[in-house]
Amino acid sequence: MEKPNRSMESDLKLVNAVLDTLIPASEDGTKPGAGSLDLSETIREASGDFWPGVLEGIRSLEAEARKTGASGFEALSLSDRSELLSRSQESHPGVLQSLVFQCYMAYYRHPKALEALGLEARPPFPDGFDIEDFDPALLDPVRRRPPFYRKVD
Repeated sequence: MEKPNRSMESDLKLVNAVLDTLIPASEDGTKPGAGSLDLSETIREASGDFWPGVLEGIRSLEAEARKTGASGFEALSLSDRSELLSRSQESHPGVLQSLVFQCYMAYYRHPKALEALGLEARPPFPDGFDIEDFDPALLDPVRRRPPFYRKVD
């Protein structure tokens, strides 16, 4: 495994701040923020070839935050971070939509998020739901119907 360097660590911190902006922790602390769940690697893998563009867009948020006098994106208030994310759609179209989608997909599969929602943090199978035995007689009406397609040799 590659040892994280300073740039990777700062990128990770920035990605987590963006994820916490997309899905912040609940005020009562019962639901974790997306950034606290270490989802960045899952999102990077899911983004595939699109990840460098996502990372470029996220890095631009840091630069924009510094222009406002803040020490960085993470130092901004949640509302200021949200506004900055919304404005980033103009300079980096598609990045926010992709990141939101990947963030939601990763967050709502994470065991801590599932538990916070009152769901069991486990896959549905093999301990999952009972499935009724299939009754092949249910297909009899379909089998009796004449073909409505043309056979091709």
